[in-house]
Amino acid sequence: MFFPRWWGGAAVAGALTIGNAAAAPPVPQPVSDPRHAKHPTDLASFIELRDDYAKSGRSITSSLVLRGDYAPVPWVGFRLELPLTYVDKPTTRPTMGLGDVYARATVRLVASDVSLLVGSDCLLDSASAKTLGGSKNVLGPFATVSWDLGPGVWVRAQIQEIASFGGDPKQATVSATSVRPYALVALPEGFWFVLDQTLRLDHKGPRDLAYTAILEGGKELSKDVSVYVDPGVELDSPWALTWLMTGGVRWMMP
Repeated sequence: MFFPRWWGGAAVAGALTIGNAAAAPPVPQPVSDPRHAKHPTDLASFIELRDDYAKSGRSITSSLVLRGDYAPVPWVGFRLELPLTYVDKPTTRPTMGLGDVYARATVRLVASDVSLLVGSDCLLDSASAKTLGGSKNVLGPFATVSWDLGPGVWVRAQIQEIASFGGDPKQATVSATSVRPYALVALPEGFWFVLDQTLRLDHKGPRDLAYTAILEGGKELSKDVSVYVDPGVELDSPWALTWLMTGGVRWMMP
């Protein structure tokens, strides 16, 4: 099965990796940053609407996600995501409803050519049906180091610890560590690309590790509006293959 990329393997993302063997959480949000910040790691306020799609064997998950980011100052940011999720599995009837709500808080501690950001993700067991979420509350504290290599080019590496609490006691406990390197290159005419990879090691649960690779392509339509697509793939051990696709539009706020 697949897990949201914003946990380190989707994000979703992007995500963007949280979940358990019985869950079908949404694909995570994309990792691209707002393009008009004074510093590459400046946090910003914007609204985003995207569709996250994933197919693993005969199972399909699609989520229409409304995301809101609020940054009262460039070094503090908050995020909230509300997914309307559709799940179709061979073993169950197709289901649609509210998926698990996702939230994030981020603080930038250092802003330079090499910057440091810390924070935590939180996935709430709020799905309207068990098949639409992970049936667990999950916390994912993280630390991200960002290297500013020049105008329009940066590389980042994130490490994250993931652990579940509460939720359905019948569902498997989530405990994992993820490492996520990703890089952005800005191109002429407002285009950009992001290469996003994640390796996740599970300490508990039915799988041992997972690798996710996503290539994002985006385009600025104006100073405040941009669009993007995120094709990708996830490989799990024991063997499972999931195809990922996200597309969305983002509106920057003053």
